[in-house]
Amino acid sequence: MIPIFNELKYAEDLLELGFVKFMSTKDLIILAKYYKYLNLKPKEIQNKLIEFCEKYNSGFDIFMYREKINRVMRKSKKFDLLLPVDISITKQEINKIKEIDNYKYEKILFVFLCCAKHYKQSYLRQNKDKIDNKEHRLFLTFSTILKLSKVYMNKKDQKELLNFFYRKNYIRAFTPNYKNCRSAFELLFVDDVSTDTEVLVTDMNKIISFYPSYCKICGKVKISSRYKMCKECSKEVRMEKERNRARGN
Repeated sequence: MIPIFNELKYAEDLLELGFVKFMSTKDLIILAKYYKYLNLKPKEIQNKLIEFCEKYNSGFDIFMYREKINRVMRKSKKFDLLLPVDISITKQEINKIKEIDNYKYEKILFVFLCCAKHYKQSYLRQNKDKIDNKEHRLFLTFSTILKLSKVYMNKKDQKELLNFFYRKNYIRAFTPNYKNCRSAFELLFVDDVSTDTEVLVTDMNKIISFYPSYCKICGKVKISSRYKMCKECSKEVRMEKERNRARGN
């Protein structure tokens, strides 16, 4: 399942269109966090949730769903609303990713990096007193990373790729300290020092569209992902082929 990076927009859509999934706990928790973001008091939030359920569930019975509403209220207190943030990727991080020299692998690692930075920023926003926390972690399955990367791989190839990332010290797996988390990774090549931004990701729902493709010859010029070389290198390669043909090679 693709994660929700902008819960503010998601909540606004819920209020306009109703449940994404009927009586979804996730939808209700995001709504509760949205009302908390608007500085409503707990009792006001609870009433708003009940109003929402009555509007989009004609058979809603507060006695039947009271425990669910109470559970939503408890869970929503632990986290703040995920707001849209711009993710800055440095030149050093891009160069580290490019060392792989495999465009498919590069895209996947780029998505790893963007997601880890997104969750780090969200964590620090909710835990301002823990600014010394340096880990860049994400709690997503590898299949979700692949979907965000727009890459298909069978199980064997996925295992080989993860092992490659582990051996090269790009990522490591770890066991989170809470239940119901099937997969967690930590990024090991994040540049926390440089301010030399190479890429600015402004829409996490379109992460992979921000990954720059570079000329395979000079390695310097950004090009469309449809091509392998920039115009200058492509012209030079073509001219070299013509020279070789003229020599009879």
